[in-house]
Amino acid sequence: MIRAGLNKIGVHSENAAMVGDRMDTDVRAGVEAGMRTFLVLSGSTSAEQVSNFLPPLSDLQRHRRSDPLRQSFVQLIVLI
Repeated sequence: MIRAGLNKIGVHSENAAMVGDRMDTDVRAGVEAGMRTFLVLSGSTSAEQVSNFLPPLSDLQRHRRSDPLRQSFVQLIVLI
């Protein structure tokens, strides 16, 4: 679904990022679409829970330009 959306607006996944507060939906979808991902800790996934997710997701993130955890969306502003 994300790739279809990127195709529709003419953006390659290397030029897009997924920001989310859930590892199991937001970050996983971004990783699977080949996007850079950011997990913000303002939502349902806590820093302690990150290690509970399946190793394949953690491996994918390491190899697909994952970024450190952020406490909130505000910390991403400097990257834009």
